[in-house]
Amino acid sequence: LLAVLKTKEYELESVLSKKNCLLTLAYEVNDPGNLSTMFRTSRAFGADAMLLSKGSGDPYNPKVVRAAAGALFSLPFISGVDGQWLLEEARDRKIKTLALDADGRQSIQETDLTGPVILVMGNEARGLPESMVEGSQARVKIPMEPSTESLNLSIAHAITLFEAYKQRSSGSNLDRINAGEKKASE
Repeated sequence: LLAVLKTKEYELESVLSKKNCLLTLAYEVNDPGNLSTMFRTSRAFGADAMLLSKGSGDPYNPKVVRAAAGALFSLPFISGVDGQWLLEEARDRKIKTLALDADGRQSIQETDLTGPVILVMGNEARGLPESMVEGSQARVKIPMEPSTESLNLSIAHAITLFEAYKQRSSGSNLDRINAGEKKASE
């Protein structure tokens, strides 16, 4: 089967103006496997959109489209975002920007993820440039064993979004989800 479809375009303004938005900025992320996993994870844990900086991979790369398993068509995303501009715009709009960094000062579990947040995730090999880390409001980390160098980008993204999902979900919603999982396993 072959189909030619018009792609949906999203406006950055509408994404940033959403109350209590949860966004990911993928800064110069190039690996199709990471991009597709980040799309799927963002969709699974209720993120409002994925923002891809200038220099990031093509979200319409066939590997990304295939592995994103439909998330590419149900999750808003915007490509070509200027990272520095976004940090300044977020500050003006009172959206918290969190640079995920192994040298972070506070753990992701100790960070309030309930309000409007942009998670700033860096390139697979180079991480985030210092200008993006310093321009963010906080440098956060995922606690792990001291002998561990780092996590795969899409895994770190998943852990971070899951923490945001937990914090944003009401107790009754988590109870409902957990009850469903328990019933399914019986």
